[in-house]
Amino acid sequence: MKVIDINKWGKFTGREALCSLPLSVNEFSQRTGIELEEFAEDGLGVCYCAFIQIRHSKYFVQGFVSRDSKSPPLSIDMEGNQPQPMSCLQDLLMALGLTAQQLPWIKNDLAPPQWAILRQCDDGDAVEVSRYFRESAAQWVLKQLQSDRSDYVVSRV
Repeated sequence: MKVIDINKWGKFTGREALCSLPLSVNEFSQRTGIELEEFAEDGLGVCYCAFIQIRHSKYFVQGFVSRDSKSPPLSIDMEGNQPQPMSCLQDLLMALGLTAQQLPWIKNDLAPPQWAILRQCDDGDAVEVSRYFRESAAQWVLKQLQSDRSDYVVSRV
C-alpha cells in the first residue's frame, strides 16, 4: 500500500463508493503507516484524506470529525471505472487485515461496471474505450471526449 498523488488518479475515472471501514483515522494510520492529509470542508469541518494504491487498484480514503472517532466511519472510494470491484475490495481487506464481516457498509453490487463508452470506427464496428458504474459518469466522460475527431456513444453492456 502506498500514497499516490491525486494526479495519478485517472483524469476521467471519477469515484465510486466501495465500503466503510471500522477504523478511526489514527487506527488506519497505525495499520498502514500512512498519514491522512487534514483539510477543512465547508459544512463538515475538519476532514482527512489520502489517495492510495494497493497493487493495481486506487482508492480514496476519507475520514471525518476527528482522528480518533469511528463515527462516521472512514469511507473508501474506488475509481469509477474499476473493472473488478470484488478484487478491489479483497485487496483492501487483505492489506488492512480485515474481513468483509467487519465492515460497517459495503457497496451492494460488486459486479463490473455496466456502462461503456464505445468509439465508432470507420468500418462500422464499435470499440470499447472504458466502463463506468453510473450512466451519468459515462455521459460526463463522453462530453470530455467530444473534442476528439472520433464518434463515441454510451451503451449499457
